[in-house]
Amino acid sequence: MDLETAEIKSNFKQFVLVLLFGPFGLFYSNKLLAAIAVLLFFILLGAYFLGFLIVWLFSFVAGFYSVKEHNKRVNEFEKLKKRYKHLG
Repeated sequence: MDLETAEIKSNFKQFVLVLLFGPFGLFYSNKLLAAIAVLLFFILLGAYFLGFLIVWLFSFVAGFYSVKEHNKRVNEFEKLKKRYKHLG
């Protein structure tokens, strides 16, 4: 992630994307977790509705924490930028 151009991400937008697209909605916040969730989704698709539900719920939780961690890193970088703006 390039912190210079990174922007704050929305938990609401993440929620709506996962609600509408399931594990594919994770691509908004974390591409690695999204790839894992999509892979699990297709593997567990044959495991009746339970596998489907587990991956969908995992996507909600993973998306929330991914956005939270992303925003935390961006905010810390912004604070440092403001603190040391006189250096560069």
